[in-house]
Amino acid sequence: MSVISMKRLKIVEPWFDDTEGKAVAEVLASGQLVQSNRVEEFERLFAIETGMEYAVMVSSGTAALHLVMLAHGIGTGDAVAVPDFTFVATANAVALTGATPVFVDVDPDTYNMDVEALSRLIERMVGSHNQGSLRLRMIMPVHQFGLPADMESIAALAKAHDLLLIEDAACALGSRYRSRRIGTWGVASCFSFHPRKVITTGEGGAVVTNDAKLADRLRALRGHGFAVQPGHPLVAKGLNYRMTEIQAALGIMQMRKLPEILRRRKKVAELMHQYLGEVTWFKRPVPPPELAMNWQSYVGIIESDVDRNRIIAYLNTRNIEARPGATAIHLLEAYRSDSISQFGSYPTASMLDAKSLALPLHPGMDEDDVRRVAKELRNSSPSWAPDQDVQR
Repeated sequence: MSVISMKRLKIVEPWFDDTEGKAVAEVLASGQLVQSNRVEEFERLFAIETGMEYAVMVSSGTAALHLVMLAHGIGTGDAVAVPDFTFVATANAVALTGATPVFVDVDPDTYNMDVEALSRLIERMVGSHNQGSLRLRMIMPVHQFGLPADMESIAALAKAHDLLLIEDAACALGSRYRSRRIGTWGVASCFSFHPRKVITTGEGGAVVTNDAKLADRLRALRGHGFAVQPGHPLVAKGLNYRMTEIQAALGIMQMRKLPEILRRRKKVAELMHQYLGEVTWFKRPVPPPELAMNWQSYVGIIESDVDRNRIIAYLNTRNIEARPGATAIHLLEAYRSDSISQFGSYPTASMLDAKSLALPLHPGMDEDDVRRVAKELRNSSPSWAPDQDVQR
């Protein structure tokens, strides 16, 4: 079979059928594209699924993070601890409140915030008070690639030092830590419905919480600052972070498929693990036994002498998409010059920035697709000489 005739295996592909199309068509036919009952229904379903009292739907996962911090008055002079290895939206949401993201190195096995590194940071910023006027107020762990962070330890540190705990659960719908659902550990948790996530509404996000006053505050802030009560008084200087009815209609249909989506993702991950065992230079992701992962992404680590760029380029010639896992944020230009945001070294995040590799995983894949990924990864020959051509 020629390369051209082979279907392209994407990193992720939304799992839609006719139900999503019909749901969107109904919204279009109604003429009510915003502020109707579908957003409320999506919120109700999502709160039930996450085990929380309230869900507030917004326009993106980044908007969810931003609103939670605004609702808690995070701003200039405040610091928020975030993992260094993640998508930049986590740090950006902090910085755009006027606060400072302070980076924490990550664990090489889970890619998540390293608890010992976090403890050292807290000791420096809270215990010794030697960082000037910057005040650490919040810890924001990320459940990277759907693999839960060590929430038991992180929650204990937050409680011991009276720090706010907000989960960036953008990737983690359906994941669990010691049988406890992700999204239930902090005062609020934020999810994303970007196409790379387990369920998607195109763009979209949610905040879940058990705090009724916080939920009301978030609803006001997402809608220009108008309170959701008779008369709709302006109670804050808000933003337009509302979710549309079209997005909510997609979300409702996706929620109904969530158990099957999670089952299929787990099956594909098991097959990937099986077939990639022969690729000795690729360290497969292995969740610790106490963590139940939703397999939002399949990200492993390549050996130090393997050229990741050549691997990605070769796979692309074979119609297989691959990319780096995530980013060490302290290395990005926008943060590299911001020395106040750097309070340590980040060797693991730096290593993962250079050596993590994400491979295709989504509910539409079958065993033949997985076998093909494994075959081409083996054929990518990491021992290429520098002048060899990936097209060979």
